[in-house]
Formats: sequence, C-alpha cells, structure tokens
Amino acid sequence: MKLTELFGFRRPPDYSVLLVCRANLCRSPMAQLMLAEVLRRKGMQNACRVASAGTEVTVAGRLMDPRASRVLAAKGIPLSRVKSRGICAEDFRRHRMILGLDRRVTARLRDRAPDDLEGRVADLSQFGCTAPEIPDPYYGTEAGFVRVYDLLLPVMESLADQLRREIQV
Repeated sequence: MKLTELFGFRRPPDYSVLLVCRANLCRSPMAQLMLAEVLRRKGMQNACRVASAGTEVTVAGRLMDPRASRVLAAKGIPLSRVKSRGICAEDFRRHRMILGLDRRVTARLRDRAPDDLEGRVADLSQFGCTAPEIPDPYYGTEAGFVRVYDLLLPVMESLADQLRREIQV
C-alpha cells in the first residue's frame, strides 16, 4: 500500500513522522533514532523529520532507557539526547504520519486525533513487521531491547523505502 493511500495526502512540502509508544522511554525513541539513521544512510535526512512521543508519559524530560541506549550504541546507531514527552494536540497537525508501536497505542492515538486528521494515524505493523506489534521491553531484560531492535530494523528500512518513493528523493 502506498503512503498516499494509507494517509490520504499528496506529496507535502515537508514530511515528518512521529513514532509513538506508551511512555516514550524505550520503543519509540529507539524507532526514532533507527529511522533517522536509516534515512541518513539513504541520503534522505533532509527530506523527512523524525520525532517520538508517548501516550502515557508520567514524567516528561526523562532520557531514553539506558538499556535501549546500550543496544543502539552496540548496533552503531548514533545516540542523541532524546527526552520523553507526551503526545499533544498540535502533534496531529505538525506530523504527516503518526505511527503507533502497538495496537493499544494506535487505538489511543485514533481516539485523540481530530476527526479531520485521524487518517494520519497508523499502526507501525503495517510496514512489514514480522510480529503483530512491537513488544514493550521495559519490564524485561536487555535481551528484550535487542528483540525490539531486531523487529524494528526491517520495518524502518521498509518505511524509509516507501518514504523515498513517495517523496521522490
């Protein structure tokens, strides 16, 4: 499925993707940094902005879980100081694509989206994920973060390839 069909827009002047999990400490910051790196490797870093947020952030401004940072660093993903933040009403207007990392998050996003912008919300699993959703590794071991990385990598590659076709970079 083409992104224009999924999100109902033509080539906008400025693409932006918001990746959303529950607390914005593990999965969505990992996905943000991974997608940014994949876009950089494909020469698309200036064509698409990438951000992350959470649906249930209790304390804004926290750094990404250190286990996530270690896994990304071990895989050669450049780290930045991604800080947790909750999704806000303006995000639905600011970002062309808002991708939930599991069905529960995606349902919450659809509930919160303005009616005219609900089409910008989708589940990340639609982009070739080999699992029904990206599991939350927070209460597990570092091995859970490695699994999240392994699940996210082909999805980020697929998403970047679709963005390349849509943006025509």
